[in-house]
Amino acid sequence: MNNIKILFLGNSDISLSVLKPLIDAKQFEIIGVVTTKDQKVGRSHSELIPSPVALFAKEHNLNVIKTESINKDIDKIKDLNFDLLITCSFGQILSKQILKLAKKDSLNIHTSLLPKGRGANPIQRAILEGEKETGFTLMEMIEEMDAGDYFYQKKLPITIFDTYKTLEDKIYLLITNNIIDVLNKFVDDKLIRIKQDKNKVSFWRKILPEEQIIDFKLKSIDIYNKIRALNPKPKAKLIFKNQEIFVLEAKYKILKKEQIKKTAGTFLKINKEGIFFQTIDGEIIFTKIIIPGKKIQSAKEILNGNSLFKN
Repeated sequence: MNNIKILFLGNSDISLSVLKPLIDAKQFEIIGVVTTKDQKVGRSHSELIPSPVALFAKEHNLNVIKTESINKDIDKIKDLNFDLLITCSFGQILSKQILKLAKKDSLNIHTSLLPKGRGANPIQRAILEGEKETGFTLMEMIEEMDAGDYFYQKKLPITIFDTYKTLEDKIYLLITNNIIDVLNKFVDDKLIRIKQDKNKVSFWRKILPEEQIIDFKLKSIDIYNKIRALNPKPKAKLIFKNQEIFVLEAKYKILKKEQIKKTAGTFLKINKEGIFFQTIDGEIIFTKIIIPGKKIQSAKEILNGNSLFKN
């Protein structure tokens, strides 16, 4: 098939990993881009900020359709003539009426290796869960969230040093470099349909505000993973001396039981290496933090200029 007409739905930066290469692919024509309405920001909520997808689509003179619920606003797209409906990081479960509008199929690019990692925040959750690998999945959309058959998966390893930002960048590049070839194969019926194994399904919910707080009852590796997964946003939080402190980077040490002398959560010391706290199985060392009202600081900077962590 040539000149495949596409309706694209997406909101965030990762959505652009699909939209950008689609624009440059001559065999595909984007007839519309559906994205969320401009979001109110600022203290007075008077400033409106378009989504990254809306900004990009406008710059490239694409037909932009903004909505809080495309299911309620189906009239905005029902008369569009498209072969494929493609979503990536859109955040809405589409109704059967919407899914039926595509002549060929409705597809989603999901940033996990389904059936593991259905739901929201799959990139952050992969780090939080201590996964060793992730990637993306091209799947058929049905009314149930992330439950459709899939046609393609591409994997990449998660390193012990990856943060949310670095892993998102890697997945972004992985999608960008592969999506056009994958969609061409799909259109030409060269991909095999694979049903998801229901016994291997896991759901990864949105990051809740209370999950930002560092819990010293967790193992050192789990605290370390939380800090990586929430960097650069929404950021892990340390509650110390009734003050909320954001933690951006850390490292940890596992100790023998006889070496652990303090209760988990006890502040141990601060030096140029970092800010040391006791965990249930060793020590977590915070190396980069933000004290409210201040810039990002290393342990060395804190040691020289802040009395908060002085014994």
